[in-house]
Amino acid sequence: MLEDERHNTGRTRSQRLAAIHSLFRHAALGHPEHAALIARVLAIRPRKPSRKTVSWLTGDEADALLAAPDPGTWTGRRDRLLMLLMLTSGNPARPGNFVFTARGTARKMSADAVAERIKIHAAAASAACPGIAAKTVSPHVLRHSFAMGLPVNPQASAGRPSPF
Repeated sequence: MLEDERHNTGRTRSQRLAAIHSLFRHAALGHPEHAALIARVLAIRPRKPSRKTVSWLTGDEADALLAAPDPGTWTGRRDRLLMLLMLTSGNPARPGNFVFTARGTARKMSADAVAERIKIHAAAASAACPGIAAKTVSPHVLRHSFAMGLPVNPQASAGRPSPF
């Protein structure tokens, strides 16, 4: 009923079921005469949440994304390095290791700031590679692109030499 009539997700259904299970586990201690009913309620299994398929970038899309930042600016070089690192390593940063800072300060870039910079460059890259416009490019998508075995060629970015 929750999913069909009220259009709740499986996750909402499972959360509500967890609350009901908690109540019935508590009731089982004080009302053993209702053990059969309580056992039937506790036997209801939660619905596994549906998982979205994470997209990834093709080689041309990755090259267009890497070519989008302006290498003549500090932020452009930082953003290109950030995306190149995500595309070629797939490893999230460890706490306390601030490689990428906010506008040249000692403050770390927030996860939201990183995602916003990638979004800006993805929009610019969509002019060179229209396939990227249909995707929501995020740090997770870049890491997933690495996991899918994407061969990234940083030298192929618009024929410019790598600034690294």
